[in-house]
Amino acid sequence: MLGVRDRLGRPVPTGTRGELHVGGAPVAAGYLRADGTAGPDGDRFTLGADGTTGYRTGDLVRIADGVLEFAGRADDQVKVRGYRVEPDEVSAVLLRFEGVLACTVRAVRTEERGTELAAYVVPAGAQVTAAAVLDHARAALPEYAVPRYVELIARLPLTRSGKVDVRALRAPRPIRPRPGPASGLSPTERRVLAVWSSVLGEPVTSPTVSFFGAGGSSLLALTLYLRLKETFTEPFLMNDLFRFPTARGFAAFLARGSAPTPQGAAVDAPGRDLNRIATAAARRRLARGRETSTGE
Repeated sequence: MLGVRDRLGRPVPTGTRGELHVGGAPVAAGYLRADGTAGPDGDRFTLGADGTTGYRTGDLVRIADGVLEFAGRADDQVKVRGYRVEPDEVSAVLLRFEGVLACTVRAVRTEERGTELAAYVVPAGAQVTAAAVLDHARAALPEYAVPRYVELIARLPLTRSGKVDVRALRAPRPIRPRPGPASGLSPTERRVLAVWSSVLGEPVTSPTVSFFGAGGSSLLALTLYLRLKETFTEPFLMNDLFRFPTARGFAAFLARGSAPTPQGAAVDAPGRDLNRIATAAARRRLARGRETSTGE
């Protein structure tokens, strides 16, 4: 059972924007933590006059010609690579870093990556760098919630009412890893970096920067896995990209040959091509990820 309601929970006329409510028997009574206590966002669950449970999704929609049209969010949540993220919560994490005086986090749209987060930071001193801010973020946030862009600015632009003037914020620029020496690379390292550059859409020359530090994500790691499979004949697993996240480390791993099979892992059986199965599974996950990322 679906309904479109205003802030007071009243049905809105057809064509008017409101919050999508979901109700009926399939809706749970609330969130539950592992220890059995009530989870957060309990106010999203409602109880109707007839005793049925409802859920406020936070999605703003309107009904047009009998079809629900998505019109944004009732809160500041955004979807990044399929995950719901509160930019204000990311800002709160960055503000715990002693090198940050003030900041705001905004969602930005990119053609290559869809929605990403941009952090506009007022540093506490000239010694504070965007890379240091990112290191703090990575230590406290899941990978998908770490801002892709960090802009260091002298002050946050404000409107007359004291709110951040979003229109005055300059377009963010991706943080580039410090270039490494292009000379002295082994042939395997050059081939790995060439694949990285193709996947990331920008040149990467340092063999010691991690794939994620160069701008990669868990979703792009699936694309990287497939491209590397096409480039190298040596056997490796998806997990090896996380075990050896730098081009130098991954090249050295390939040079050593396949690692011993972990205890309990599957082994090759007659008539079964595990490499092909793993690649097919990765392709399916990649396709689902693309659908999730574009399904805003």
